[in-house]
Amino acid sequence: MKIIIFAIVSAIPSLRARDCSKNEKEALNYLFLLIPLLNIIIPFFWKSFAVVWSADTVAFFGMYAWKLGWFSQKE
Repeated sequence: MKIIIFAIVSAIPSLRARDCSKNEKEALNYLFLLIPLLNIIIPFFWKSFAVVWSADTVAFFGMYAWKLGWFSQKE
């Protein structure tokens, strides 16, 4: 389990290293801080790998949706 979580956490710096837009870089910067916190805090309340992985995935897509404006109204 720790190896899989490490693989998820180690993917964020590699994504940050590539050339991308300002908003995507900002989303990845926030995720770089948020995902390790989720991986430490969630097991205190719920000891389930599926919950931790799901929270990481939701955080990843939620941050991208927020910073890249996937659901914003375009006029």
